[in-house]
This record gives sequence, C-alpha cells and structure tokens, in this order.
Amino acid sequence: MTKEQLGRLTDAERALAEGLITKVGLQELAYVYGIGAKKYAPNGWLENPMPVEEMWGRILSHSARRIRGEIYDRDDFQMHMASVAWAALGICHYDKEHMIYHQTEPAVLKP
Repeated sequence: MTKEQLGRLTDAERALAEGLITKVGLQELAYVYGIGAKKYAPNGWLENPMPVEEMWGRILSHSARRIRGEIYDRDDFQMHMASVAWAALGICHYDKEHMIYHQTEPAVLKP
C-alpha cells in the first residue's frame, strides 16, 4: 500500500472510524459545549467566531493546568483535556470552513 493510500479513508472507513471515539471522551466534550452554551450562548462560538489565537490560548492554558496535575477546572468542573479537545475541534472547524468558502489553504496564525 502506498503512502497516499494509507493517508486517505473511504467513506465506509470514515464511518467505522467515527465509532472508535470513546463515549467517555464524547460525554466530556459535550459537557464543555454545554458549559459554553450556558456561559455564553448555544453555538456562540460559531455565530461570533472566536479568534484562532484565542483558541490556541485555551489549548495552551488548559494543557498547562493538566500538566501541573489538575484534571478538572475548579470553577465549572470541565476536564481540562476535554477543553483542549473543544478548542482543537473549533480550529479544525474554522480551518475547514475557511478552505471551503475561500478555496484557499488553511488559515494560519500571523507571525
């Protein structure tokens, strides 16, 4: 199998892969989405897009807190790594939308 063949999934393979995501991970991710909806607005991050730099800031700050041993946020009890996943998925969404609507390369941070 070539490198190119390994790097692509068929629709059937993609559907099977979606079943590999753990229920625990999805539940914790949903909790983070729920906290955000309660704190700000349902889909507020889509209606008023957050700057990518802010998303990266959340990834870094939640990662740092987890590295220091804190598993749950003390204020709203979201798991730090679920918050990292939320921000990472948000960046994936923004990148994909940018590529679809502007037919360009993915968005990158300005140096």
